[in-house]
Amino acid sequence: MRPIRSPFVPNAISLANASVTDAAVSTREKVPCGTPPIIVSTPPDQWAYAAIFQRTQTPSDPPSEPLVVQILTQVTAGAIGLGCLNTSETAFIDEEVVGPAEAPVAIELVVPHRDVVGPLIVRNSSPDGPSEARILEISCFALDPVSDDVREPALSDPRPTPRWERYYGTGGTLVEKLRVQAFGALQAPTVMRWIDDTRVRIIPGDQLSLALFVSSTYEPNTLCVLRRLLHGGGVFFDVGANAGIVSLAASRWVGPQGRVYSFEPSEREYARLLDNIELNAISNVTPIRAALSSQAGRVLLRVASSAHAGLNTLGERFAYDGIESVGEETVESMTLDEFVKSEGIARVSVIKLDVEGSEGAALAGGQRVLQEHRPALVFELSERALAANNWTLPQLERLLQAAAYKPFLIEEQTARLRPVAALTDIDPQNVVALPEERQLGS
Repeated sequence: MRPIRSPFVPNAISLANASVTDAAVSTREKVPCGTPPIIVSTPPDQWAYAAIFQRTQTPSDPPSEPLVVQILTQVTAGAIGLGCLNTSETAFIDEEVVGPAEAPVAIELVVPHRDVVGPLIVRNSSPDGPSEARILEISCFALDPVSDDVREPALSDPRPTPRWERYYGTGGTLVEKLRVQAFGALQAPTVMRWIDDTRVRIIPGDQLSLALFVSSTYEPNTLCVLRRLLHGGGVFFDVGANAGIVSLAASRWVGPQGRVYSFEPSEREYARLLDNIELNAISNVTPIRAALSSQAGRVLLRVASSAHAGLNTLGERFAYDGIESVGEETVESMTLDEFVKSEGIARVSVIKLDVEGSEGAALAGGQRVLQEHRPALVFELSERALAANNWTLPQLERLLQAAAYKPFLIEEQTARLRPVAALTDIDPQNVVALPEERQLGS
């Protein structure tokens, strides 16, 4: 990062019961440590503005460079939000919440370029009354623009990534924050590609697309496990394939002699699956628009809003609160046993299930496959999602025990497998179940 002149100056104003002192520093480029701080006392209401640092015009600075605003602050009571508004002052471009600490902390706010940034805001984030903080220093830096033309590492070469779920939110690093902002600015679908030339169509507003765009990967710890389990010539079942991200990676691992079967019942997600298969000119992935369940027939699929497309469910309700339904679809269901028999599939290597609580029903319809093919199982485990489908953890555990499978935890830091005694020890997350006779390295 390159230091630049700060575009912000303190504006000593009172909003409600707020007060700002020592505004004489407003003519300085930054407020150095060691001088009297700017002390901000906020109003009692949560999210009430306490201080505004108005933006000054800096016409000599290139407007296209990303800007990092670094603020050294110490909260002595309550909690504050520090954020940059857009020029119309209608939304925060970036904001961080800071709680009380014994020593000053430095936070970094990111804006994509200077001509979109408005004032810097200090506001009360405490729900329990007023807060107080000292603003010790404001520094600004130009950040080199980030090229997102090609992502790395390759989607087919995943690396363990602790706390990957944060990418469904605001990210963590400066680059990730910039990508969150770039994703929010997308007006139309765009194709993202990796160094292995895997391509995926990114959809504005879609939660899966956000995580993929910001992190450059998708559930990498699970991908690491699948990569170790799948080999050339293998046969992979991607049950609940959604847009086909896992299928794309698996198609490379099994190679031209292998086969991927991708099951996705939703009309909307199935269209995305077909699109991504076509984008990559893949010939070893077979898409199937159907759900796997305990019996064949027609079932009702509850469809989530496009922002939460991965949460479609066959259950009586969505597994999570606040998910908007955009309708229902009557879709085909089939059993794993009958599909494998009808297709004449001689070997099933790995089955991945991400079907929002229907994992038990899908495995119940595949008892012959479990007994005869002995595939590795990688599945999402959520007691709440199972309950929405009238299943319980003990039921699922008994099913696996009857088929002589043992459960494993995917370790957060390394993506290694660690055996556990019971499924209740690892709820909720993605887990692995292996045949009892199988060694971890095989």
